[in-house]
Amino acid sequence: MFNQFGDLERSALRPGNVHSADGWKDLLEPVVARYRQCELRRYFSADAACASPEV
Repeated sequence: MFNQFGDLERSALRPGNVHSADGWKDLLEPVVARYRQCELRRYFSADAACASPEV
């Protein structure tokens, strides 16, 4: 996961042949929690696999 400046915020290695959105919540929640108290606005991008209603 990269922010709008191209800085790496978090990454995950997944075993075997799994969907690229597998484990999205474990990856995203800590980053959102870290910035929730800040007044700094951040933007993140995700690949097409994360374009589902639950994400």
